Amino acid sequence: MCFDQKEFSSTQKFKKMMEEEFKVVKRKKKKGKTSKIFRQTNNDGKPLTSCVEDEVDVEKVMSRLDVCRNQLEGSCFWHNLKELVARAVQLGTNSYKIENATNCFHIKKATPNIKDAIGSTNTAEDRCGVINQHKIDHISADADNVSLDCKLKRTEVEDKSEEEINDCAKIDSIVCYGLGNFVSCINARYQLSLLLLIVHHFKIPPSMCYCYDPVFTNTERSILTQYGLSCLELNEEGKRRVEKLTFFYMPHCGKPLYNNLLWSNWGNSLANLLIFGNSFKNIEERFPSKLLEEEVPYIKAILPFTQQLDVENNFKFLDIFNDIAVHIFPASSLQQAPSITWQSAKEPNYSNITDAEIIFKNS
Repeated sequence: MCFDQKEFSSTQKFKKMMEEEFKVVKRKKKKGKTSKIFRQTNNDGKPLTSCVEDEVDVEKVMSRLDVCRNQLEGSCFWHNLKELVARAVQLGTNSYKIENATNCFHIKKATPNIKDAIGSTNTAEDRCGVINQHKIDHISADADNVSLDCKLKRTEVEDKSEEEINDCAKIDSIVCYGLGNFVSCINARYQLSLLLLIVHHFKIPPSMCYCYDPVFTNTERSILTQYGLSCLELNEEGKRRVEKLTFFYMPHCGKPLYNNLLWSNWGNSLANLLIFGNSFKNIEERFPSKLLEEEVPYIKAILPFTQQLDVENNFKFLDIFNDIAVHIFPASSLQQAPSITWQSAKEPNYSNITDAEIIFKNS
């Protein structure tokens, strides 16, 4: 039975935090609350919406994030998840093939020079004996060399497996989409806290963790930068192509966002994706095949070639990380797909969908 070591030590902090949450809700009903007006703009610089951003105590928000992170770090959920992600990284890079592993150097066993040996003989009988003995020595030497070569090859492969594959099997960067307003939403704070744990545990430079959500306030962007994370300026709509192993952190995002990401990397580049988000298997089970084909065809098309590792939802708040899985697309699986799979990869279009579960950059 797994035991949350830090859970009891943070109980009082958590109770205090929740009390403060309720106080904030009550205060919002009062008049005269000091507020800031800010304006979101699209890529053309035109205003989208005018929003009211309450004055935020940044230190208090970061203190609450510390409480969330401590609870997660001491939980079975985090212990299991970090092992699951490490396994996903290894599985995703298992198709990395060590080239030229057989180009080992050869150490040949010395064999007699037959010309010198024959020249030193006096009779035809002696010469025949020398030739026969040379053949025996040559066969024996070849056998020894084959055995030695096998040992060398095996040793070199093992060395490369440890060093080169371990170097290759690393997350290059993290992209976080759809985190939400973590200043006001406790679920989003836990999700941000988990992201910070992943960045630290897998030794990703914080600046290589890119975050974007159209609903982020200026205060939330400021807090993210205080943690060293990078905030994307433009709404990519999930259409980011990557050339190195990238961890996409997308809990509870809409289906079109996953669909756009798959389309942007359609082909061999899919092997560079590691997606932490809604279970693709559950999406397949919950929605009719025809609907998936019409609305999110890239999710449907990639399902047979996806390796999914389900995240055990055993955190004490079950609605925060429910229905989450880690998805990888090993090159070995992608190579089994029919060639027609990769043809006619048209950019997704959601104009016929009334509720597309995505915020477009021009909306």
